[in-house]
Amino acid sequence: GSIIDIGDLTALISFLFIPPNTPPNCMEEANVDGDTGGIIDIGDLTALIAFLFIPPNTSPAACQ
Repeated sequence: GSIIDIGDLTALISFLFIPPNTPPNCMEEANVDGDTGGIIDIGDLTALIAFLFIPPNTSPAACQ
């Protein structure tokens, strides 16, 4: 698998807030909080920050 790092955080911030809002390569991975609606939002950003910086570092959803 790929390594999740600060580049992924930067890409998610760009997708959510910086036009042209380039979508991630794998939308399933961008749904970091794993909500059933699959909507990529601030909750996913929060979950990614928690994964990268706040133990116990719960793993994000994998790309299908």
